[in-house]
Amino acid sequence: PSQAPNPDAAAPCARTHRAPTLRWMTKSYRPFPSRPPSTCPIRAWSQTLKAPITENLTPISPPVSPLISPQPKATGSHVWRVESLGDSVAGPLEHITIVLVRPQQSGNIGVAARAIANHGIGGLSLVNPPHFDPERARWMAPKSHHIIDSAHYCATVSEAVADAKVVYATTARPRTRGWPVLEPLAIGQAIAKKPVPTAILFGPEDCGLSNADLDLAEALLHFPTTDAVSSLNLGQAVTATVTALASAQRQQMGAKPDTSAAAIATIARREALVGRVISVLGASGYLKGRPDDVVANTLIRLSGRCELKDEELNQLMGMVKQLDWWFKDQAH
Repeated sequence: PSQAPNPDAAAPCARTHRAPTLRWMTKSYRPFPSRPPSTCPIRAWSQTLKAPITENLTPISPPVSPLISPQPKATGSHVWRVESLGDSVAGPLEHITIVLVRPQQSGNIGVAARAIANHGIGGLSLVNPPHFDPERARWMAPKSHHIIDSAHYCATVSEAVADAKVVYATTARPRTRGWPVLEPLAIGQAIAKKPVPTAILFGPEDCGLSNADLDLAEALLHFPTTDAVSSLNLGQAVTATVTALASAQRQQMGAKPDTSAAAIATIARREALVGRVISVLGASGYLKGRPDDVVANTLIRLSGRCELKDEELNQLMGMVKQLDWWFKDQAH
């Protein structure tokens, strides 16, 4: 039998039978900031993306991690390096560093970081990123946040490749200088045979690397694409490159690497030698009618092919210094 309603009982909640709200879709989980109010939302949103993002540039300050320690450079920039992880074992591609020069899209940085983590590449360096948003990069790099958190932030290409012993640079257009041009698999095989600290440069999305960015490169990496659409997206280019490096490394499994290359002088030391040589050549009159950067890059590539050891470089530096002093005395 039906019962009379109890007037003292609480009224049923009107929201009892509604679908549960998705409380996990909060602002902190969204990849992009909320859309700003405007009479034209699309135009306002596009202007927001074009504006420099400064509030999220926190990785330049010390990350909250006991494994990261700052190493200030003389130029005033800061490089964050991961300290030793104890019993962790370095992979076969740990000696390779991916260097993104002036990357414009944070999403591409995240895609590159994920490719680096997928294939066990040593690390990521960012050269003067103009609009870097770490949160957007992390959104595109699931399970790869440690690559972004430990990235090296550098002011110049020279600073980013200072510790490397071999430098390659990617390009989609032909260059007038005499750089050797190789495909990704060929560079992967060369790196697998000579496992020394290696840096691979990638340029900005709109125009790629400039000739000045290539001053320290020993060879160019070119992707075999069609003439109609020759360039690749930055994230795709990094992914294709590291995939080729990993494939070449697997092909070289069991082969004995060239351990004698470990004593090769770093790019920073070779750049210092070339700088002193350029000074001597200028004093002697050789550079009249010759571009300094072209001659310098020729000497960089020559020193790379010679595989100068530290002791040999010290002797050459002493010879060049003596010539430099002699020319200065003659000038006085």
